[in-house]
Amino acid sequence: MDTLCGTVDGAKVTAYGPTSCESAMAVAQQALVPGTWGPGVGPDPTVTAPWGATTVTATGPAAGETYTLDCSAGTAHNAAVGRGGNGANITFEKNTYGGLMYLLC
Repeated sequence: MDTLCGTVDGAKVTAYGPTSCESAMAVAQQALVPGTWGPGVGPDPTVTAPWGATTVTATGPAAGETYTLDCSAGTAHNAAVGRGGNGANITFEKNTYGGLMYLLC
């Protein structure tokens, strides 16, 4: 099940599966900070690398649990996904004003 949780810096934040909106928004607050993303690295030479990637550690406000998610963004520059332990799965999507390209600045 997917749940639109809200927006952070103009990016829609969606939680999937067991991920709560509270946790998704906590991760988004950490992940959507300009300059915290580096260039993406492809898993092997035959796969196109994502244009950006970061690792985020955030604490969910409800249970106080700490989550670490690996986030990457595709070549369209408008969406990113974060995946981590316990089946955490979050997407960030921004389709205006250059999308998520500001994260690499």
